[in-house]
Amino acid sequence: MTNHCTVISVLIFLFLMVWNRNKVC
Repeated sequence: MTNHCTVISVLIFLFLMVWNRNKVC
């Protein structure tokens, strides 16, 4: 299984990408 911290980091990274994209648009 993947590390819990790694999963959280990836989720936060994806969330920021989507949020920034929506913010720019």
